[in-house]
Amino acid sequence: MLIGVAVISYRWSAPPFWQICGLVIALILILTIKDIKILEPIIPNPSVRSVVLAIGIGILPVSYGIGKTNAHVVLNGKSVKVVTTMIFKEYGTDAYKSKGLLEGQDTLKFIGAAGDYFFLITLDNSTIYVVKYSDLHFLELKTLH
Repeated sequence: MLIGVAVISYRWSAPPFWQICGLVIALILILTIKDIKILEPIIPNPSVRSVVLAIGIGILPVSYGIGKTNAHVVLNGKSVKVVTTMIFKEYGTDAYKSKGLLEGQDTLKFIGAAGDYFFLITLDNSTIYVVKYSDLHFLELKTLH
């Protein structure tokens, strides 16, 4: 019974599948690639070189796992920020009005920002919008209830 309780409590508190998968892949790569001799002139200390190599190798699969998990959270609407489309319709460029974009859409889910752009997706996950932030006067994000 104690084992059953331990397994159930671990399953509830465990990180999602893609984070574990990213960690496992990172661990396999780190254990497989022991040393890269090209780095020896740059980092002569073998211990420091191993740490730098482990961080360099592990960061990509772990980042992928975290990003994939966060994407599922946004797409499933579990913990997502939304923005009203009024900002685009009232203060946006004429492209929104002339092309009839965002018709029938009152709110959009906020995916993230990169560089000069905001990434938004419709509530039904059917359309993605990429908006340059200089086209907007402000952007108000609210938690979806």
